[in-house]
Amino acid sequence: MSSCLEYEENRWLVFNGDDPLTTCYPDQRRLALQNPKIIDPPGEHFLYNKYHPRLLGLILERTTGQTVTEYLQKRIWDPIGMEFEGPWSIDSEAGNSEKMGTGVNACAIDFAKFGRMFLKQGGWNGQQVISQQWVSESTQP
Repeated sequence: MSSCLEYEENRWLVFNGDDPLTTCYPDQRRLALQNPKIIDPPGEHFLYNKYHPRLLGLILERTTGQTVTEYLQKRIWDPIGMEFEGPWSIDSEAGNSEKMGTGVNACAIDFAKFGRMFLKQGGWNGQQVISQQWVSESTQP
């Protein structure tokens, strides 16, 4: 959240603030690639911005050749034995782009398993599912 991408939650008198766009726009991929502009040197300051998770989702899709849901299923959901699917909401049927800023859809039992994995420093029943270093870094302020 410190890439210094421009993000205006709401703009006066029009429905084109970045919050409505990143929540309701029917083609999130196109929006994330065309809309954000870097306004300050990256790393200068923190700015909560829904473009960040969308862009990270695009990076995951392009580097893994899978949707984020497929990658999550393979890397975390299956290894810890989740009981239900864990997809993200999509922007539209036509766009079929996962809305990374809204979070994964899961049941309480699966969120509890995810939390247990974090309590075990990324481990699950003797298997290291995610690195201890990442757990530590991702839970720091």
